[in-house]
Amino acid sequence: MFEFLRSLFKKDQKPDTGNQPSVTFKMTTSASFSVSESENEYATAAAVKNSPKTGHPNDNLNYLHFEGTGVFKQTGRSRKVKADAFDEAEAKKEIVMDGFDYDSIDIHVADPKPPTEGQVEAMSKHNDYIPPHISSVDASYLIDRYMNDDPEPDPRLLEYATSRKIKLSYYIGRHALHDKIWKNLTPPEKFAFFLCCVSADDTGDWRFDRWDEFLEKGKQLEEDPKFMKSFKEHYSMGFFNGFGQGRYHQRSCYIIAKSLL
Repeated sequence: MFEFLRSLFKKDQKPDTGNQPSVTFKMTTSASFSVSESENEYATAAAVKNSPKTGHPNDNLNYLHFEGTGVFKQTGRSRKVKADAFDEAEAKKEIVMDGFDYDSIDIHVADPKPPTEGQVEAMSKHNDYIPPHISSVDASYLIDRYMNDDPEPDPRLLEYATSRKIKLSYYIGRHALHDKIWKNLTPPEKFAFFLCCVSADDTGDWRFDRWDEFLEKGKQLEEDPKFMKSFKEHYSMGFFNGFGQGRYHQRSCYIIAKSLL
């Protein structure tokens, strides 16, 4: 593991290709790889794509990457612009917030950036499968999964994250996905999500159709001193620092939440 971490910072180090996937890297608008067809659980995550996007290599993201030009209001000059968003209207809104004139914005969907040489070398050196057609963002998520041995996420939770407009790569791991959703929720929503997770943990079924009910019951949890003491103790540092770790079923916050379902 320490060798792998060190390799992330050694840009000039050539990977040892003995008994490793054959990898070639070209610095172009879309990375070109020659990879082995090794079976690997990490290679299947992008298959759950629920976006209608087509024709863009390296596209395993649940959002779109836009590039183009716009006139910066302070100078009156045209500049290159870019934004990551779920649609063009949202992208233009973000660009306007950066100080550009709305009517001057001309953008199009562009390919995400390919992996850096450092990312490719790090994954190759670690003898991990490198899927073809991945972006730099994908590579970051994959490296995180390799380092943390993070399993594949539930497709239903990926769909939920997308419905909440939480930007991510479909190569995200299960624990990382829970934490990313967690960080994008308001405090009341955190209690509702906790109830949703306890319900799924107990029944195997994600009941997002009960979200409004979970929000109301979350208010009860917030007013329960015993629940809050246990909840803060185990979940203050992130969702998967607590949920699924150790004897989490025996914690007061889990037991109390389950009693409300």
